[in-house]
Amino acid sequence: VTKPDPLSGGYRWAMDLLQLAERLQTIDREAKVGVGTLKAPFLIVAGGAASLKPDQADQLRPMLVEALTGFAGTVFAGGTRVGVPGCVGDAAEIVAPRGQRPFSLIGYIPRVWPGGDAPLDERYDHCVKCGEHSFTPEQILKNWTDILDSGAKPVDVRVLGFGGGPLSAVEYRIALGFGAWVGLVDGSGGAVEALQNDSLWSGVPNLLALPRDPTSVRALVQPPQVRPEFAEAVIEKMGQAFHEEYVNTSTNRLPDNMKPWKKLPDTFRTANLEQAKYSVQILEACGFEVKPAADLKKPVVFTGFTDAEVERMAQLEHGRWNVERLRNGWRFGKRRADARKIHDCLVPWEILPDGEDGVKKYDRQSVRKFPEILAQAGLEVWRKE
Repeated sequence: VTKPDPLSGGYRWAMDLLQLAERLQTIDREAKVGVGTLKAPFLIVAGGAASLKPDQADQLRPMLVEALTGFAGTVFAGGTRVGVPGCVGDAAEIVAPRGQRPFSLIGYIPRVWPGGDAPLDERYDHCVKCGEHSFTPEQILKNWTDILDSGAKPVDVRVLGFGGGPLSAVEYRIALGFGAWVGLVDGSGGAVEALQNDSLWSGVPNLLALPRDPTSVRALVQPPQVRPEFAEAVIEKMGQAFHEEYVNTSTNRLPDNMKPWKKLPDTFRTANLEQAKYSVQILEACGFEVKPAADLKKPVVFTGFTDAEVERMAQLEHGRWNVERLRNGWRFGKRRADARKIHDCLVPWEILPDGEDGVKKYDRQSVRKFPEILAQAGLEVWRKE
C-alpha cells in the first residue's frame, strides 16, 4: 500500500475535515460565542457558479433580497461576479450599499486568482484568500474554521443551497455532517437534486427541501428569535393566545391540536411559541413596532392594517409555517397524510389555494389577529413614524 503524500491536497483536506469534526466534540464546553471577529448569526450561500443559467439567477435574486432584508450577521459566499456568488452580490447591493449594511459579506477565494470568466466581486466587504490556484474544498474548510473560531455552534449556522456542482455537493454534505441547518431550494437542479435523491442523505433531519419561495427562504435565514426586552412569560402568553385562537377557528382539526395548552404535545406547543416570536418579526418587517403597553389592563389594540399589509404579512407567516413544518420532519406531498407527516400546502405562497375554501384566507385571518393576540400578553402594535 502506497503511503499518502501528506502534501497532496486531498489528503490534507481530509485531515483538516477530521480535525474540525474532532473539534466539534468539545465545542459545547468551549462556548465562547462572540470571541471571534465575525458577527453572528451566520449564513452560508452555496451553489452553482458557471452552471447557473440566467433564468435561474432571476429566480434566485428575489429570494436572496428577501432573506437579507433585515438580516444582521455575516454572509459567506464565493466572492465572484458569476452564478450564485454574483447573485449574492446583486442582492446585497439592492438591500444596501457596501458599508451601510447591517451584515458583512465575505468571500473565500484562492491566493492566485484563476481569472477567466469569474471576476472578483468588489461588492463583497472582504475576501479571505486560501488555497493556491483554484476553488477547492480548502475554501469551505477555512470558512468553517473561521466560524468555529468565532465560538458559534453549527446548529446556529444556516446554509442556503441553489443547484451547484461537485464542490457544492461537498459543501452541503460537510454542513449536514456538522449539524447546520441546510435549506436546499427545490427544483434548482445539480447538486441539490442529487442530494435530495441520495438515500444516504435525503433523510437527514437537518436537511430541508425549501419551496422556491422568498418568504420561506427568509424564514430559514431569519428564524424566530426571542426579543431580549420580552420576558419568557410574555412569549408563553403569546403562544397560548395563538393556540386558543387556532382552537376557536379550527373545529375539524386533529384531536392533539385541540388539547388545552398545559396538555398540548411539545410539537404543537413549540409551533405556537415560534409563531408568537415570529409575529413580532413579521410586524417589524412590515413597518410596525411592538412594545409593552403603558396600561396593562387596557392595552391599545391596533386596527389599521391595509389590505396590502395583510397580504404581505400573510406571505411571511406562510413562509414561517413552511420552515417550521419542514424542521419538524414534514415533507410535501400532493395528498395530505398527517400520520406520515405529508402536507400538500408546503408550497410557495403564489400557488397556495385561494378563495373562500382556500388556505390563504387562514393566514390572512391569523395576521389580522396579531394585535389582539399580542394585547393578551400586554403588548401593543404601533405603526412606525
